[in-house]
Amino acid sequence: MSDTNQNRTHEISKQACYLPLNHGIPITIINFVLVFVGTFGNFLIIFAVLNTHKLRNRISNFLILSLAVTDLIVTMCAQPLHATSVTFKTFRHYCVLEIDFAYDIAGNFSVFCSLFHLAAISIDRAMVVTKPHQHQALMRKYGLKTMLFSCWGTAFVFASIRVPFPSTLSLSIALIIISYIIIVLSYVVILYQITREKVKSNDPAAALSSTSNDALMEKRISGTIAIVIFFFSLCWFPLLGFYLSVGKGVIRELGGVKYMWIRTAVLSNSSMNFIVYSFRIVHFRVAYLRTINKILRRPREVFGGSKVAVIGAVSQESKDNYVQELPSRLKVSRAYSDHA
Repeated sequence: MSDTNQNRTHEISKQACYLPLNHGIPITIINFVLVFVGTFGNFLIIFAVLNTHKLRNRISNFLILSLAVTDLIVTMCAQPLHATSVTFKTFRHYCVLEIDFAYDIAGNFSVFCSLFHLAAISIDRAMVVTKPHQHQALMRKYGLKTMLFSCWGTAFVFASIRVPFPSTLSLSIALIIISYIIIVLSYVVILYQITREKVKSNDPAAALSSTSNDALMEKRISGTIAIVIFFFSLCWFPLLGFYLSVGKGVIRELGGVKYMWIRTAVLSNSSMNFIVYSFRIVHFRVAYLRTINKILRRPREVFGGSKVAVIGAVSQESKDNYVQELPSRLKVSRAYSDHA
């Protein structure tokens, strides 16, 4: 019996360290491409919030900024590790345990931290529609700090438990379900409040108030976050289904094609948010273009400056040659005058 279990474990481990080329190559390419796209996009979000007064002035946008930092950890740490691991499994057919362990740390921390941020942002959106006048004061006083501490702190505690004790799969499932319950309840509140405002909009004064620029902007932001959560769910539901079907916690021993694709889907979500913001919120779109223009301005100045420097050097060289040749030119001119 023990020999049978040992052979089965060896077979599972061998399967976990092997990926066929027709799956391994596209998984590797997709992840490495998204490393660059996602890193650039998340830096755009951070620079947009920090350098744009209208974005920086909304306290809720610092939750979006914190989510971008979390996604940056995904695209700069977890995703490159995943792509490297897949590369070894595809072309060398073996597992690099150090890489897989590093991915366990970075991946568990960052992707669950993103999930907790979406739950916090959903609560923030519900607060905006239910307490529009007190929202800014509440968030500035203690709301933002409490949410950020909860998101990052919970992710750190979770990774500290999940990585050393891989059999704690039920903890991952519980946190995913709890986070989604918070998100769903928050948006139920938001939809209820919006419906209630539409009923009240028969009053001209209430209609005028509900269509103010700030109210419309907050509703648009709520819709944008809903789209972000939708894409997040598309990427995460396969992982939740896989967790529920596994029935055991040692995920890293299973590996295989299916899990590598599911892992890629979860990680790829961190490269999508900046695209959603650019399509939905004009302030982000303008800030992106301004940031990209600043990035490109330096190379233009360098190449343009080098051209000016070359022209200046040529002009200076011409002046020096003219000064050196001036005495001989004067002699020729004087001789010509005497001859005349």
